[in-house]
Amino acid sequence: MHSKKHSKSCRKNHTTCRFHFPRPPSNNTFICKQETDVDNKENPSEKSSSDLKKAAKHIMTKVKEALTSENNTFSSIDDLFNSIGIDQTTFETAYKLTSTKTTVVHKRNINDIWVNQYNTDLLRCWNANMDIQFVCDAYACIVYIISYISKAEREMGLLLKHAQNEIKHNENLDAKQALNKLGNVFLHNREVSAQESVYRVTNMRLKEGSRKVTFVPTGDNIVRMSLPLNVIQNSANGNQIWMTNITDRYKNRPKSSEFMDMCIATFASEYRNVPNSEKSRPEVVSLLNNHGCVRKRTRTNVAVVRYARFSKEQDPEKHYQSQLQLFLPYYTENQLKPSQFTTFQEFYETGSITNSSKNIQSVKDVVEFNRSKFEIKAEDLQNIQEDIEHFGFQEDVWAELCPEAELDRLECLEDRSLDNNPNPGEQEVIPDLEPITKPALSFHIQKQISVSHKEAQSLMRSLNQQQSNVFYKIRQWCLDKVNGHNPSPFYVFISGGAGTGKSHLVKAVSYETTRILSRLSNYPDDIHVLLTAPTGVAALNINATTIHNSFAIGNHISLPYQPLREEKINTLRATLKHLQILIIDEISMVDNKLLTYIHGRLRQIKQCSDFSSFGNVSVIAVGDFYQLPPVKGTPLYKDPIGSNLWQNSFSHVELTDIVRQKNKDFAVTLNRLRKHKKDQPLHPLDKALLKRCETGMGEDTEILHLFATNSDVDNHNFNMLHKQCTDIVQIKAQDFHKNPQTGRTTRIPSTLDFGKKTYLDKLLSIAPKARVMLIKNIDVSDGLVNGVFGTVCRIQFLSNNSFPHIIYVNFDNPSIGQQLRHKFPTSDTELTNATPISPDEDKLEKGVRRQFPLRLAWSCTIHKVQGLTLQKAVVSFKKIFSAGQAYVALSRVTSLEHLTIQDFKAKAIYARSDVEENLKLMPNFIDTPVSVPNCTFKVCLHNVQGLKNHIQDVKSNQKLLTADIICLTETWLKETHPPESISLPGWTFHHKTRSDSYDETGLFSTFRSKNGGGVGFYHKNSIMCKSMAFKCNNLEALLFSTQTLSHHYMLLYKPPSYNLQKFKDNLRHVLQYFNEFPGTKIVMGDINDDALVSNSFVSFMKLQGYTQIVTSPTTENNTLIDHVYIKDIDPKTVHVEVIPTYYSYHECIQISFLTGTDTDIQLQELGTDRQGLQDK
Repeated sequence: MHSKKHSKSCRKNHTTCRFHFPRPPSNNTFICKQETDVDNKENPSEKSSSDLKKAAKHIMTKVKEALTSENNTFSSIDDLFNSIGIDQTTFETAYKLTSTKTTVVHKRNINDIWVNQYNTDLLRCWNANMDIQFVCDAYACIVYIISYISKAEREMGLLLKHAQNEIKHNENLDAKQALNKLGNVFLHNREVSAQESVYRVTNMRLKEGSRKVTFVPTGDNIVRMSLPLNVIQNSANGNQIWMTNITDRYKNRPKSSEFMDMCIATFASEYRNVPNSEKSRPEVVSLLNNHGCVRKRTRTNVAVVRYARFSKEQDPEKHYQSQLQLFLPYYTENQLKPSQFTTFQEFYETGSITNSSKNIQSVKDVVEFNRSKFEIKAEDLQNIQEDIEHFGFQEDVWAELCPEAELDRLECLEDRSLDNNPNPGEQEVIPDLEPITKPALSFHIQKQISVSHKEAQSLMRSLNQQQSNVFYKIRQWCLDKVNGHNPSPFYVFISGGAGTGKSHLVKAVSYETTRILSRLSNYPDDIHVLLTAPTGVAALNINATTIHNSFAIGNHISLPYQPLREEKINTLRATLKHLQILIIDEISMVDNKLLTYIHGRLRQIKQCSDFSSFGNVSVIAVGDFYQLPPVKGTPLYKDPIGSNLWQNSFSHVELTDIVRQKNKDFAVTLNRLRKHKKDQPLHPLDKALLKRCETGMGEDTEILHLFATNSDVDNHNFNMLHKQCTDIVQIKAQDFHKNPQTGRTTRIPSTLDFGKKTYLDKLLSIAPKARVMLIKNIDVSDGLVNGVFGTVCRIQFLSNNSFPHIIYVNFDNPSIGQQLRHKFPTSDTELTNATPISPDEDKLEKGVRRQFPLRLAWSCTIHKVQGLTLQKAVVSFKKIFSAGQAYVALSRVTSLEHLTIQDFKAKAIYARSDVEENLKLMPNFIDTPVSVPNCTFKVCLHNVQGLKNHIQDVKSNQKLLTADIICLTETWLKETHPPESISLPGWTFHHKTRSDSYDETGLFSTFRSKNGGGVGFYHKNSIMCKSMAFKCNNLEALLFSTQTLSHHYMLLYKPPSYNLQKFKDNLRHVLQYFNEFPGTKIVMGDINDDALVSNSFVSFMKLQGYTQIVTSPTTENNTLIDHVYIKDIDPKTVHVEVIPTYYSYHECIQISFLTGTDTDIQLQELGTDRQGLQDK
């Protein structure tokens, strides 16, 4: 609703209200159409028309005065009209006579004269102010939109110029300070946003077009670019000094029918110049007289053509010359104005030409036809431009088009002009010009690269059946996501004991999901899969980030959930807006509070509603609830107060197959100990194996000792420090007290009692050669995380200072601290691999403690090593007090030979009793596989995309190896390839290369010379197969039959560039021979024709009597281009399964012929005739 009090903006241009409020009421809705201009001099009723308009204006004035009168007591529209002596018809006539343009007058009650147009249904949905109306003036609409895109910046230029003059003449500032001052003037008086300013300063593109723009010069003396001077001087032809331009290329286009009738505008729009690197491509067109090559624009739309425009009235000769140059086909300049014509206009209006079809056309018709492709509404646009030049921009049109929004905008500009800078002394923060760099936000996430492509291939190759089921189900979800099927997010908990390959599976899943989901965005650094862990050391093991760092979650959190401030969540959102899958390792160390905060952060990042679990991001949780629960937290499987994100969302899969090849007996024992129930005797083999580890060795060695309690850890570290080290340094923490009144902190001589609120020790006893552990996540990306071990090599003091300056530590893993060492290089050879550790400050409620974030580490608690993998360890069973402690300690060591046990007690080994029953309540992630009836024969079809590169993948694909015959397309083999490199033990291989498949005629010679292609098949040595010698002309095809069954096979591969009709013609000839064989016939291969979209090839094969039996997509892009056709067999007796593969773009197709089919009967009936036909 418009305010009844008009503002200054309303009264602009000497009007009461430029937005036309109050709006006159009306009993009907009617349209006032704009009258066309007439020549008043020839109008005999000019005087009467003028009188009518004056009377109409008088009536509308009386209506306005009556509406705005303070004594307005009208109860209806008729009362209003009767008070001024008019009716509805008179009102409509008066309105139409006074209207200057097309307008829709809405039916409006007397009490709605201050109300904007609205729609009741839309208003309920919108739930905000609304002002809608029909757009009757396209120009007003365009101007309104453009005004928000293009803003005048003349005032900004004057302000910057004035500031520059002040700096130059009145102030003594260096370059950096001067730039800072100019920056502040710009930011405080900007007419653009800060983000747009950054784009402009850094020369980033503010706009980007979907089409290229090319300029075509016209006229006699066009501007041309000369060749470089050194090129002209060295050229044998000194007359050639100009670079080739678009006109030169056009004049030297080929003289074929395609180009003869083409004008230069079409040529410039549809063709582009190509560099030398593309000249060998078949679609490139060579120009005459060595003027280069052009190629039709296929990847992008045709270009927009720009050219100079000349007035037909003021400069007619140049106008018609440019029109002929642009839109008339020609090869030489004299074709634009033959000698018998005096002017270009004469030739344009009366001339004619002969086209490539030998038909005569008028020049005017040809030019206008070609121009119509490029000049749409040209006259209307010209008239608009002339109106702007004459009358300027009609700002009030915006007010009439969208009055409320325009009023708000104008009032804001008015308020801003009164006080452009309310804080003139305030300085904007310009980071690059700040004297001291301010710390960034406390979280930073980088693109994670877990493994290389070669390592990932090896990982995926070695997945067992359980791992593969999980891997391929998640992979299929990713493929559905990128192919636009919008699958629901999944939430899975992957558990398993020691040696079952959880980390192995996580790395493989992380690599493959990242590869597939990267197709969802255009930028390679966008994060689609995030790998996290609850602790720094667990994150380091899998090259992940910590949960707290990834989602800006503090160490001390409480429920209910506390949302992150908008500034920080925007930073997180910019980094994680494309996140699709979150992987959480060591989930047993995550409690319900932390999981709730992960859910809350993801909801904020994705801006989802409350009922969307984890912001619709899929979650893969990996871990083992039989390990230790979170410190001071509740395990996820226990019922929390309120909603249970874990039990309501997650399904479960447990890995049970042990994949660890070394120390397999130890792994089997650990998995029995993992679920061992309290008060039950140990398995005799397990007890005997563990007793063997009580060697009594390692008591005074550097091997890490694991204890259940902190007191035992402190005693062992104290003893080892004094046994192994001599120059022991006692580092007393520097504590600072905070004054509650002033807020200032002051150093105190003694140490404060912060209790367990700080991680920094009150007194740190340390020495060179001491084993230490880092106790804070300093930099996860650099490996400097809580829990990494190392050895002190030097303690460095500054002069006259008892508190050390830096402690240098050689970490066990040399890659830890590389980035920090690079920042602080040293020439001391003893410190080459040493990482400098500086004191850290822990800010607490009562003060601040300053101490080194290190702790002695000849021993540590069992809790501390959860998530770690140790080469050697001494485990003490003394004082073990909780379920799972013994199992965690024992399972940290990779081999039994490097495990030493002290104070062995069988009763100390037991698991929590409630874990198993809670896991049974979770739904299964992997569905029960559909049982396939027994079959007599299996055949696999697979586009392997390079057999040599993927032979190891083929050998490790167990489903593929269950087949009796493996048919492969795109083998990419050559005749010279050594057969032993692609051999499978127990299998025989037959192959046909691409070069053997095509002759030297036409397009086939191109196929013959190209790399790739090729077809082949393996058959088990126990299966008798015979290749057919029939020559398949210009087809990559193999024909063979099996002697165990009356089956005849044709294996095909059609290159994508092979014309489908030509392919069918060549195949028809082969099928005539192939169909003569009795028994079952199977035609299969990669046809490169999507059967889900096109039925061309399917229909062709149907006419030949064949049935397509593959119905599911066979590629990552959700296309079905791998076909299998059968004939002379009941399709019900054939089972088809699409088997996913990680190493090829194509999936594998497995065809199973079921037991007891007609095939066996056909074999008996037709066996006697088969051999004769094969010989034929």
